Amino acid sequence: MQLLILLVTSCNKESSNEVVHITPEIEMSTADCVDHVEYVVLEKTDECILSNVEVLRMNKDKIAVQSNRAIYIFNQQGEYLSKVDKMGNASDEYIIINDFQIMDDEIYILSGLQNKIQKYSLDGDYIGAYVLDNSYKHFVFEKNNTIILSSEQCNDKHFNFVRYDLSKKKNVGEIDEFEENQAMSFPYYNAFLNTDEAILVGHPFDYGIYSLQQNQIKKKIEFDFDTSDHLPQGNKNFMEIEERTKYSNVVRFLLSYSKVGNIQYLVYPLFCEYGIKTCLTRIGEDGSNATIKIGNKIDKTYPYFFMGNFLSLESNKLAMVTDASKLISLERRNGMSYFTNNGITEESNPILFFYYLK
Repeated sequence: MQLLILLVTSCNKESSNEVVHITPEIEMSTADCVDHVEYVVLEKTDECILSNVEVLRMNKDKIAVQSNRAIYIFNQQGEYLSKVDKMGNASDEYIIINDFQIMDDEIYILSGLQNKIQKYSLDGDYIGAYVLDNSYKHFVFEKNNTIILSSEQCNDKHFNFVRYDLSKKKNVGEIDEFEENQAMSFPYYNAFLNTDEAILVGHPFDYGIYSLQQNQIKKKIEFDFDTSDHLPQGNKNFMEIEERTKYSNVVRFLLSYSKVGNIQYLVYPLFCEYGIKTCLTRIGEDGSNATIKIGNKIDKTYPYFFMGNFLSLESNKLAMVTDASKLISLERRNGMSYFTNNGITEESNPILFFYYLK
């Protein structure tokens, strides 16, 4: 008889004492951190009309984006291939898309309201489902047959991360126990900060970056932000912290992290005098750092960076998306014409930009 050992690590956390101090008011230009940029125009067809791009996933030679309640698949040149559009209450449909991944030419869609992951072919044909033991927010592939699910302190399992075996269709590990179901979600927040080498994760109202390694969660690095406001101390209730920090000049969570050689990059939202801005901070080997507040001011070298919405940061590739109508408006206001001359109109689908960091 096989014995299944659950990997419970709430009392087996390792931590790092490394703290990096960030001063968001020290600004840099885009050219200070970007080596070059590539862009992909997402083809528009009768079956593929995108009002926005909410999430980007890439696998091998495919680009998959979420727009409203469907997943659209393109090749690397932006040519439209197919879509998964199965919103509904039937057994082969999903009620909501909390997260999705593309793996081996199949689309996996997490629907937290159904406690399920639905699997489809790239053509949108239903393949099957994985029934989960509770509601989860996001997931990533650890191996081809294993995923890690994140609850983000919002389910009754009281574990932040669960390892799930797709072949066995059951949990095989539970990591990072928490005390209370916070019953709260944050727009655009995803506990998975990077999956380049190790799986790096974070928590709301926490400036630490943690590595998931088998049966451990280990703090890799911690940040400290020099902002005029700060998170309240000793308060563990998410709703109370959210209310107390609303419209405050304070970082409430981290969005993404990557290391390129000896240079670290950190992405996070910050409420400042210009409203909520997505910040990209470059951290040198000696800890010195400077920040771009995206949408604050136009950079002469990379002017379209100004209009971008952050999608992901993997290794040295920063992915952003720009609405075609806003891009054309930017060109008109600033005497620019690159995309206008290349056939982009206000009715075109959004444009993906991939900025390669130094």
